[in-house]
Amino acid sequence: MNNLLDNASRHSPPRGTVEVHVGPDGVTVRDHGSGVDEQDLPYLFDRFYRGTNSRGSQGSGLGLAIVRQVTEQHGGTASVANAPDGGAVFTLALPAAPPDDTEEHAAAPGSDAAGVESVNV
Repeated sequence: MNNLLDNASRHSPPRGTVEVHVGPDGVTVRDHGSGVDEQDLPYLFDRFYRGTNSRGSQGSGLGLAIVRQVTEQHGGTASVANAPDGGAVFTLALPAAPPDDTEEHAAAPGSDAAGVESVNV
């Protein structure tokens, strides 16, 4: 998550909003920057790949590759798309854990019954 949040903050305008949503379809992190060039979308999670919008800034091109690798090691998927009204949306989809009714796995305070929260960072 740190890599996604760092990436989103670097590609957002100064004092911009980074949105994080957790729900049944996974975790999404959205920035409100310029989005990802269409030709970069298929390669953004490749090691050392630097998107057109990133080539002049700091970074090694490893952050998103690490995100994908760790997500896949947990049986999930990582994807990226451009939001219709601007910015990029990264989604991490992880397999659901079996239901557990123990107290330690109860919904966190402040979340709704489905465990969905939205946080602006």
